[in-house]
Amino acid sequence: MGSLVWLMLAIQRVAWAAFSRSEYAVFVVLCSRRWGKTRFACLMCWQKALQHPGAIIRYACPTKAHGRQFVRPAMRWIERLAPAHLRPRFVTQDNTWIWPNGSVMHLGSCESDGDVDAQVGTECHLAVVDEAGKIRSELLRKLVRSVILPQFLTTRGRVCVTGTPPDSPEHYFRDLVTQAIERGTLVTHTIDDCKHVDDSAKAELLAELGGPNSTEAQRELWVKFVTESSRAIIPEYAVHKHIVAPDEWTVERPRHYDTYTVADTGFRDLTVVVFGYYHFALNALVIEDELALRYHSGGAVGRAVLEKERALWGDRPPLLRWADASPQVIADMREGSETRDPDTRLVTRPGCSFAPAEKQDSIAALNRLRTRVEKHRVLIHPRCVVVRSHMEYGIWNIGRTDFERTDSHHWDGVAAMKYAVRACRWGKNPAPIVEAHHPDHAFAAPHLLAQQKRVDQARRGQGDPFAAAFARRDR
Repeated sequence: MGSLVWLMLAIQRVAWAAFSRSEYAVFVVLCSRRWGKTRFACLMCWQKALQHPGAIIRYACPTKAHGRQFVRPAMRWIERLAPAHLRPRFVTQDNTWIWPNGSVMHLGSCESDGDVDAQVGTECHLAVVDEAGKIRSELLRKLVRSVILPQFLTTRGRVCVTGTPPDSPEHYFRDLVTQAIERGTLVTHTIDDCKHVDDSAKAELLAELGGPNSTEAQRELWVKFVTESSRAIIPEYAVHKHIVAPDEWTVERPRHYDTYTVADTGFRDLTVVVFGYYHFALNALVIEDELALRYHSGGAVGRAVLEKERALWGDRPPLLRWADASPQVIADMREGSETRDPDTRLVTRPGCSFAPAEKQDSIAALNRLRTRVEKHRVLIHPRCVVVRSHMEYGIWNIGRTDFERTDSHHWDGVAAMKYAVRACRWGKNPAPIVEAHHPDHAFAAPHLLAQQKRVDQARRGQGDPFAAAFARRDR
């Protein structure tokens, strides 16, 4: 009859029943380790091949090694249980299984653009994406949207995406999960649902992962989208974000403050510009707003920065503008952009001047940002969505030699914040030094207030006689 449901675990039958009821093209299984994702996916492919002669099936996994070590053994396990006349023939050269009834299954990997492009075909009846969280975000997006879904146009086929959350929630797999939640096409199972795993084995694994509160256990066992702490660029942000980036903004600008505009420029990557000021009383750098641009010229960026500064601070010029950019881009930002008015006349819109950012000892600058976050010396406004996201989800690459690159950015918000913390003149009192009766007296530095107090006491004949002598001399 071609039914292999009897070989599935009870927990896997729940996912199969939900998949059978769904009518959407994309179905997602979000599950913990030891749930049996690969074996479940192979059983789905076998059943499709047996029940629909001539079916074309595609199986995509993260790497070629994954296919050799997990997919092929799972297929052999099912093959040993099948009658001889139903067993497929495996073609090693093409990584393809061919059943006697004409059904075929192609095994592919997703290590590069070329691997993904190699899976382009004329049509497909069933597709499986195994361990989607281990596939690079941009490659997963391309695989699902540009390769698999177009193959369903004439077959009404479907794709089952299985996996555990990736090291960073900033991943296309999370978008697939969010879409599946909205459509009701998501099955979620944690380690607590895996009754086929012994409790002592669960306890041992949990101890190895650092306990239930570790990010690895939360992600791998309880399928939560959290940033892996060992790869996080700013691991302190996750702990202190309720103070550093509060949802309810209560910080008010003081009467006197120094403003800063700092940019990390890019073209294919994001150009992220942060706008902040130094709050002397709080000893904190307050990031009020941001710009996140892509494929913008230097002139367009300069014009956008100038408009944002005027909207935030009026005619007040920033104390400092820094940009991680080439001299050519800095010159373009200063000259602004050229546009044509309705009369087709060329109009030049001025930009703004940036100084090159200090880039020596990048690790020290990054550690300084981490320290400021931990001590709550950085505050980020809720409207800074990109900066908040990059600070929370940014991760290193596997070798920790650079930030992990995604399909849309290079965690440029973290780089902009790193330069902003370095550009800020910490401890600089923006208020003028004034007499005690002046309205701005409260903004004076503490040592100046103490000096003023001694002078006032001397004028009244109290305190330090030397101060009194200086007071008489001043009079």
